[in-house]
Amino acid sequence: MDGPFSFLNHAFVLTPAVKALGLYYDNRIRMYNERNLSMFQMLVGNPANPYLRLNVRRDHIIDDALYRLEMLALEDPSSLKKQLVVEFEGEQGIDEGGLSKEFFQLVVEEVFNPDFAMFTLNNETQTYWFNPTSFESDAQFKLIGIILGLAIYNNIILDVHFPMVVYYKLLGKRGTYRDLSDWNPSLAQGLDQLLSYEGDNIEDVFMQTFRITYQDVFGTVLTHDLKEDGDKILVNQQNRREFVDAYADFLLNKSIEKQFSAFRRGFLLVTDDSPLQILFRPEEVELLVCGSKNL
Repeated sequence: MDGPFSFLNHAFVLTPAVKALGLYYDNRIRMYNERNLSMFQMLVGNPANPYLRLNVRRDHIIDDALYRLEMLALEDPSSLKKQLVVEFEGEQGIDEGGLSKEFFQLVVEEVFNPDFAMFTLNNETQTYWFNPTSFESDAQFKLIGIILGLAIYNNIILDVHFPMVVYYKLLGKRGTYRDLSDWNPSLAQGLDQLLSYEGDNIEDVFMQTFRITYQDVFGTVLTHDLKEDGDKILVNQQNRREFVDAYADFLLNKSIEKQFSAFRRGFLLVTDDSPLQILFRPEEVELLVCGSKNL
């Protein structure tokens, strides 16, 4: 053997429940260490809050959370590893878990509201996807990533559902054609038909070029060339695989690169030094975020 046995190197032998329990205790130990460090700083005359305290107004919850978390991310990122304690301004109450859960619920309801236009809902799969034409800043998407990380870190389930490719991308992978069916089954089915068509008249049957169209949240039709002068290149037997791969790459990666990069940066601010990236498969990260779909 090349050293002592470690479960981190043999994650396949662990069940999702065991991994989740291990992550829970790992997070609790990190919170405990952060509290001890804060107590030590107090003793040496450098007071520090042992908790991640968020004081927010209900009617400005996104603005308040964004400002507070953005300041912490810039000035003291380690504070995000402390146990979360939420306070609603003007209200009495001690957060023993209930206020934190309510905070996450309110943030999710507002951020994923269609009027906010950060995400779009696929009615077929009931999953949310990043709006490639969103007017919101990188800071807003970074905040959602932090929120997702904090929910996992504080063992809170969110009522939000992404297609599996989001969790692949959070773990550092790129979306590919095989991921389309989970997000947009109808589109995937159409591209499957294109790939499996056995006739020699694809150009006449599908009349598809390397220029694709899609809509923004206002219904405006936009175009994108997957290759230079894409509107002049017909999809045929020889280039159809290139077309579907480029189409999937645009939809799942390139068109949302700005939004997703900010989202992932926020997520990693909380989870970067946890065993999450090593131990968990994408479907297991989904369980940590939103629980079992069968419940």
